[in-house]
Amino acid sequence: MALIEIGHVVQTFQLAATASGMNTWLTGASNECSIEPLLKLENANEQVLFFVGCGYSDGSAIPDCLKSILKKLMRAYI
Repeated sequence: MALIEIGHVVQTFQLAATASGMNTWLTGASNECSIEPLLKLENANEQVLFFVGCGYSDGSAIPDCLKSILKKLMRAYI
């Protein structure tokens, strides 16, 4: 049931973010060992199951800062 409820919350979050003009991204592939201490989750009954983010974007799948790094790497190999 927890996974079904997560789906409901994520869908509502995405609808609200989109209505506000923001883009959303989500993933179930996360490193819990890095995230749980930041959220101060110390109880075994509390854990990260899914990550949803939102923000303003130009719609590009790759941010400009990553594009510039990739260009530099490509120049080094050419």
